[in-house]
Amino acid sequence: MIPLDATASIAGWKIVDLMPNATNSHSFPPPLACYPGLDASTITQVNQIEQQIFGLPAASTQSNFDTGCFDTRPIYGRLNLLQLRLPFYDSRKNAPRQGVALKRSINSRAVLYAGEYLSPLPHLSPTPSSSGSLEFNTNPLQYGTTNHLNHVILQYLKSIPDINVAIAFVQFVLSSVATPPAVDSALYNALDRIPALEVAVFGTIAPSDVSFVASSFATPSDGLFFGSDEALKTRQYAINITKTSAVWAQEADSPTVVRDSSFDDQAFNSVWTPAFTYLHLSPEEQQNHNVDVKNITSAFEVVDKFVP
Repeated sequence: MIPLDATASIAGWKIVDLMPNATNSHSFPPPLACYPGLDASTITQVNQIEQQIFGLPAASTQSNFDTGCFDTRPIYGRLNLLQLRLPFYDSRKNAPRQGVALKRSINSRAVLYAGEYLSPLPHLSPTPSSSGSLEFNTNPLQYGTTNHLNHVILQYLKSIPDINVAIAFVQFVLSSVATPPAVDSALYNALDRIPALEVAVFGTIAPSDVSFVASSFATPSDGLFFGSDEALKTRQYAINITKTSAVWAQEADSPTVVRDSSFDDQAFNSVWTPAFTYLHLSPEEQQNHNVDVKNITSAFEVVDKFVP
């Protein structure tokens, strides 16, 4: 899953305005190295992997989004082995609340490695390792493709500090469950302690590469995202362009979600339309209404739209 903050503006560019539509077909989400206005620390982190590991030319600060850069740089995401609904745990404050889930067909273009280094950037700082530092693995032998992954998996399992959690993690993955760990499981209670398995995807991310688009009902600051203009553009990208669906979740570990695959779904629209209308009222008019994430989820429960 490629993290995405659909509410973000970078150097005057709204991320949702970069989403492919009927008139453009560039790769999306944009690669980190192609973001404008990156600070020196981020550029250094990008180059540590892209130069030292992947042998790419050095990235440099850009003043705008150059779509010509998109096909030349990898896109960073997270292998979602725990079937989470969102790219980051809910304990990560101000984290991006959208994600683009890719199909298995991109596996041949993916490089994997243990740890979190670039996938949260530029919106969120990476989580330090258990030693308290942000450790960059300079050994290319600790990176692998999907056909040569055993050494990466071993390194990843060794990075889980609790052996019992590592065992539960392996058992969960082998069970092929399609929903997050159950709330009464030991693995559930350890979710925020399980490290990331990061993925670098090379080449164009076309709409046909997308499996679905994940989204929270809320913004990174816990405001209402559902019903906003950015949410509408996210829906249009998911439904009209990728021909898949937007999957709406309350939390990363939610057992059920709302699957949104048509603009003609009357039950879905009965919740969407009031939320969209509310967010387009003036602040004075909004004071006469009470619309928030809790209202939205309660309404979807009434119309029976939550499914595994």
